[in-house]
Amino acid sequence: MFQECSRGHQLNGPLDVLPNGGCRQCDRDRDRRCRAKNQQARKIIEALEDRGIDPAAIQNKAAKVALALRIVELCGMIP
Repeated sequence: MFQECSRGHQLNGPLDVLPNGGCRQCDRDRDRRCRAKNQQARKIIEALEDRGIDPAAIQNKAAKVALALRIVELCGMIP
């Protein structure tokens, strides 16, 4: 008899369950999403640096807002 995790992944045996009780497939899915977000963030930072913007050097709030607008433009969210 098979068991399922809360997200519907099949748990065939002890190898499908992590020591903390979580589902191994859910953990892999979460890691995959995290890696994709990190890759996107690196691309945005690289694009900003290519345009001469150093995100780490920004100190005041107005500059951070301006940076956020540039990030949105780079992501194509604003035409």
